[in-house]
Amino acid sequence: MREKTIGIIANGESDFLKILRRASVSFQWIAPEDVGQYALDDYSSLMILGGGQEQPIVFGPRERVKVEAFIRSGKRVFSEYCQSIGDIYCGSPESTRFEKLAFCAEEGGAGFGSLPRGDLLDDQCNARIKPYDFTGQPKKSDSSLYSDESS
Repeated sequence: MREKTIGIIANGESDFLKILRRASVSFQWIAPEDVGQYALDDYSSLMILGGGQEQPIVFGPRERVKVEAFIRSGKRVFSEYCQSIGDIYCGSPESTRFEKLAFCAEEGGAGFGSLPRGDLLDDQCNARIKPYDFTGQPKKSDSSLYSDESS
């Protein structure tokens, strides 16, 4: 296997895969349930792409052990829409249909040019998974920045 080959763990086609194909990036597609059949150490990095499906990727114990070992190796890992990876555990998917997303970075931060802090973003209808905090409860966003309630 070539030195700079990315291992891509995905249930199916995604926007990321389409971009990588067009860019002629060397990668090996791996179904989540087949991770145990591959030597992950052979890859220069991993991408876990769960965003192309309605349900997030959930690794079985055997697959998770291999992914966690890769993470500990210090190689780069990109993960999207994975219910549990490393020390991040998430709840079940929730619809964002009736929620308003607000830009929370400092103005001009996060690579979004002149987008001012507090601007509302329209993601139309999507799904998300909220990470749990150390108490085992889903993390709550800091809505006090945009709340009409006074403290």
